[in-house]
Amino acid sequence: MVVRTLPDDCVLVRTAAGARKMRDRGEGLAPKLRSVLFLVDGTRPVRALLERAGKLGGLLESQLLELLDLGLVECRDGKAAPRVARPAADATAIVGAKIRLLDALEQAADAKTVASHAGLIIEARNWRDLALRTRAAAVALEHAQFWARAKQILVSARDGEGS
Repeated sequence: MVVRTLPDDCVLVRTAAGARKMRDRGEGLAPKLRSVLFLVDGTRPVRALLERAGKLGGLLESQLLELLDLGLVECRDGKAAPRVARPAADATAIVGAKIRLLDALEQAADAKTVASHAGLIIEARNWRDLALRTRAAAVALEHAQFWARAKQILVSARDGEGS
């Protein structure tokens, strides 16, 4: 029996299909594999991922190989490319997300309720803050449909896909 392994210096990156699976939570990917896919960020070599897994390194490697077979990740040899900060592009995407979130909020609630929660969303400065504030608004509204739509907006805007 041949045992497959990943090269230690291989840096795994998500493919376009892998990025879609991360956004579309329940779309045919087992929760454990989705969790492993979340670990793949294009910055750490396989060796570093497996070291963090400790005694579960063998299991993690088999799951990474499964993701590779499914075409959700690919191996990029050598060191990870440094992440280039693009604050202007990020700020533009956040503003676009805020606009779409406010539109969704208007559809979900009356004008008085919108006014009381819109300021929280508008004041957000980064993705995490925007998500937390939007979630707080959804909880206060007790409106699950608004939160479901808001998550779609946040993920697609963060990933640069528009609507």
